[in-house]
Amino acid sequence: KIRGKSNTIKLSYIQMLIKGQVMEKWNKNIFWIMQKFVYDNMVNRFRLTGLDYNANHRTQYHIYDLARNSAVYNLEVVDKKSTTISNLLRAFTHQPTPSIDKFVEVLESKIKLRLGLIIE
Repeated sequence: KIRGKSNTIKLSYIQMLIKGQVMEKWNKNIFWIMQKFVYDNMVNRFRLTGLDYNANHRTQYHIYDLARNSAVYNLEVVDKKSTTISNLLRAFTHQPTPSIDKFVEVLESKIKLRLGLIIE
């Protein structure tokens, strides 16, 4: 696991919500350009559905990947998706809640990894 990756995706998602709400209010589109790996991670993490491309949706995703071209890589658009802010909010607010025992177990393991502490 890459340290900080998880928070980066969460913070990016919050920015999509905040900026997307403003764009919908202003009746403007916002385009998010992201690498396929990052997009897939976000979709899986927040269990997003209903992302088929619709030109009328204000929040649009243009997903790219890197394509090798001799000694360089080119950006290549591999997909276009879109959604509404209400769909993003629904996914954000309806995440499964772990049991308190599982939460404490994960928290303790993270503390042990970072600090080398023994928790009894």
